[in-house]
Amino acid sequence: MKWIAAVLGLLVSVLPAFGQTTTHTTDLGGTNLPIPTVQSRLPNSFPLSFDWQYDALAKVLLIHATNNSGKDIVAYNIKVQRKNPDGTLNKSGWRETQTDMLDTLVRIQMAEDPAAERLREHGEAVFAAGTTRDVSMPGTDSPDVEVVADAVFCSDGTFDGQDTRAFKSLLARRQRQLLEMKKANAIMRAALADSSLDHPIAAVIEGLAKAAGESMAHDPEGPNDPESFQDFFFNGDLTSLRNIRPPTHSDTPEREGTHAIC
Repeated sequence: MKWIAAVLGLLVSVLPAFGQTTTHTTDLGGTNLPIPTVQSRLPNSFPLSFDWQYDALAKVLLIHATNNSGKDIVAYNIKVQRKNPDGTLNKSGWRETQTDMLDTLVRIQMAEDPAAERLREHGEAVFAAGTTRDVSMPGTDSPDVEVVADAVFCSDGTFDGQDTRAFKSLLARRQRQLLEMKKANAIMRAALADSSLDHPIAAVIEGLAKAAGESMAHDPEGPNDPESFQDFFFNGDLTSLRNIRPPTHSDTPEREGTHAIC
């Protein structure tokens, strides 16, 4: 696909900040605490600051995150850590939500009119400087918590929180995505270079499926092994190719039809 090479070039240029939009939430542990209704926190010197509200009936913590960095943020990890009755933090009672928006940044920068594309983007678009976005944390059974951003990646390649577990997790995810894209690109180019293949998409699908299986069979070397869990990205490519693949009964070679992959 034509976008593969462009994305690869951009991702290499912004290491260690590269990846795709994703949100992941982990569970809150610990014991129940008394339930007040509202908790707030004033902005601090970190790129993200927070105020939050708590719905005791629905057990939802609604976090209002403000980008104070002066630049666009493309990835962040927000951690909600429970407080003990004495005000200290409960090290075992925490949740986190992780979001990465670099794919949106790639689409904006590759667009013929980046400004118009930026306006068109919505939902998980880049977290623009000076703006606020809401982050919902359902299943939170107490507002007596501390909310922090323990990893932040900005669009210019700068970052904060490089010594945290969350930063290492985000970085490993981006590294494995880059490795998957390189492998997928090689599979696609090999299929297109083989003039004997009238249906290169079928060959690419077969190659990607094999690579996804190899990734699933890989024995991780620690939690941040970039060779692990690449099947998630391979499966995304497989879904896209299966959606554009012509019907199996079609007699028109893909190289001659409108479904060619480049």
